[in-house]
Amino acid sequence: MTTAGYCFSSYGEAVFLMLQSLIIGILILFYTHGYRASAAYAAVYIGVLSYLLSPAAPMLLVWAMQMSVMPLIASSRVRFSHSVNFCFFGDLF
Repeated sequence: MTTAGYCFSSYGEAVFLMLQSLIIGILILFYTHGYRASAAYAAVYIGVLSYLLSPAAPMLLVWAMQMSVMPLIASSRVRFSHSVNFCFFGDLF
């Protein structure tokens, strides 16, 4: 359990996805624009993430950010499932 009372398994996947996004962003910026750009990206990313995870961030802001992602997630799932089903099973029916 964490200090907020949530199990790690309830948000554990998101932690690894954030770390993966951070590493990929750093590597892309490092190889295209150099060390300064990648260091600036990492500093801003960690700073914003630290603020959003701290008690200083209003809960309404965190909820609004989470809710703004929901339509994107839903539309990407529908688009993906439609394209996969149509490509693989379109000629069977």
